[in-house]
Amino acid sequence: VQKSPENAWRTIIELVSQARTDSELGIIGAGPLEGLIREHCSIVLDRIEALARENRDFKECLTSVWVLEADIGTDARVRLVNACAPEDQVDSAEGRQKGQT
Repeated sequence: VQKSPENAWRTIIELVSQARTDSELGIIGAGPLEGLIREHCSIVLDRIEALARENRDFKECLTSVWVLEADIGTDARVRLVNACAPEDQVDSAEGRQKGQT
């Protein structure tokens, strides 16, 4: 993950495509995906948002990622939270979860 974010990204996508259970997706999210985000958030954030919109398994994987604002910054953290949110829970005009101020 640290030396080659592109290889890590491809490997994570392959792992997600082969996962058979939500538990396996959670392990991928809490392990390699979380590490990739911590180390290379600025490189992969746009891709993460795009893939979460179109791939239910990847979105499920993303729900197991645990990163703090101190790790990646407030804006990136908000974008990740929104990428995990169900579509009906995101206010697209505001770009945040409904009900938050």
